[in-house]
Amino acid sequence: MYSKFNDINQNLEKHIQYIKKAHENNCDTILFPELSLIGYDLNQISNYKNTYEQEQILKEQALKYQMNILYGTIHETNDKKYITHKLINKDKEEKIYKKIHLGKNEKKYFNEGNEIPIFQIQSKKEKISIAFGICYDMHFPELSSIYAKNNVKIIFSPHASYINANMRLKIWNKYMMARAYDNQLYIIACNNIFYKDDQILGGGIAVWNKKGEIEIKEETNKEKMIIHKINPFQYEGKRSNYLKDKKYELYKKYI
Repeated sequence: MYSKFNDINQNLEKHIQYIKKAHENNCDTILFPELSLIGYDLNQISNYKNTYEQEQILKEQALKYQMNILYGTIHETNDKKYITHKLINKDKEEKIYKKIHLGKNEKKYFNEGNEIPIFQIQSKKEKISIAFGICYDMHFPELSSIYAKNNVKIIFSPHASYINANMRLKIWNKYMMARAYDNQLYIIACNNIFYKDDQILGGGIAVWNKKGEIEIKEETNKEKMIIHKINPFQYEGKRSNYLKDKKYELYKKYI
């Protein structure tokens, strides 16, 4: 998805279009890329617009379509700014994840999150524990391990990377596959689209299952939404000893 920086009303309209399409396809959850509501442009980020009004409209969309909406914006509190992904559930309740690991240039403008929250979403059948890893967060295996220890079934990983989609998938596969396989959970990732100097950059969508296998992917730099059904409880118990045998107390001694 392409989000033009600070064109928050147009970006909101895109969100609503995708939400409607997801509803028409019987989806219960939709993931948008990093900073999807504002747009990702660090050269202009200090002048970003507040998205409070647009977020209230997204809450109404969540209630109207009975959908979990996962979108990106900037959260400001106590004069601190955070790259944030928010979950609005079917009851309009809002949950917030603040990006923990910031890129070098992001540190000039944002604060690092200092919490590792885990959330519950209601699917059409049952409640599911989910979590976030925004872009650079996923390069740190400790985060996924903590999620697995706390019974998370899906990590949602929104990105804002200028790397072309085909290369993005190749890079993702170097570590996302291992995160999913080692921790016995699903990972769902999507990346922003960027227009720069007559070039189309970024893009990429993928879903890894508990075996570390890609179930579906999109590796073109076009605006596109993938509709995909997963079973987060698939393979449950197949390698349960693997997670139980981790020596967390021992690891702490050396960290």
